[in-house]
Amino acid sequence: MNIQNQPEENRSLRDLFDSAEGFRKRIEEGSSELLTDCISLYEKCHYLTRKLCLFSKNEGIDDINTSEIKFLLIDYYIAELLDKNVTSNRSSAIMKSKNLFISFLILCDNYALLTNSDKTLFDHLNSTEMNNENYIIRESDISRREGKIQRYKREKELNENISNFLKNPSKDDNNLRKHFLELIQLAIFKSLQSIEQLDLELKMIEISKTNKQNTNNNYHEIQTEKEMHSTLKVENNPLKNGALLDKNGKVLVLPNDSVF
Repeated sequence: MNIQNQPEENRSLRDLFDSAEGFRKRIEEGSSELLTDCISLYEKCHYLTRKLCLFSKNEGIDDINTSEIKFLLIDYYIAELLDKNVTSNRSSAIMKSKNLFISFLILCDNYALLTNSDKTLFDHLNSTEMNNENYIIRESDISRREGKIQRYKREKELNENISNFLKNPSKDDNNLRKHFLELIQLAIFKSLQSIEQLDLELKMIEISKTNKQNTNNNYHEIQTEKEMHSTLKVENNPLKNGALLDKNGKVLVLPNDSVF
């Protein structure tokens, strides 16, 4: 029986994950119509990992079978896909995506997969001080400059290693395990970058909403002042007793009993 046609409740975590991976690769090639279905498959994988208690705080990365290490990436993939999904409520999508990136990083941290540099940056991004714009600028321009350079070099190396493995796949357990761990390390880098970008985007949306609200308020104030001014102009016009006026108070037609 074709895996793709099996009822979802009868499919294993491995089958669902492989199908989701297939969809994700097609999305990367331009098949955006598969986005919703791909997210749904990964969400089913997420549910099964929780149901099966696949990961535990009481174990290390060496305790996870090589074939199951890739399941650590599920929340990361969902977050990445949600960020690509176009919705009318962008703020809500940003928060869902950000929370999943955070969930992924916490899971990696439980298995000691975050370097000291990763951990420091993650703590900064997760800090309440991130609401302070000056803090973001200070961290970006000064404290993390050297870290960004090192991160860039390491990310470039990881991309090259992953690309080489995909060109020449190996079934050797050690090579396969190394490949999965490099995928996770790359996902950690991208998650940290995405959280910072999503935070900044959310700030821009909030600023835009505030500016729009202020513009609307100013418009209503101006309209109210114009109406009041027009009313006072008509009431104070000496020819108002029966004269037909335009909106600016100018006489259009005098009443029949008017005397010049």
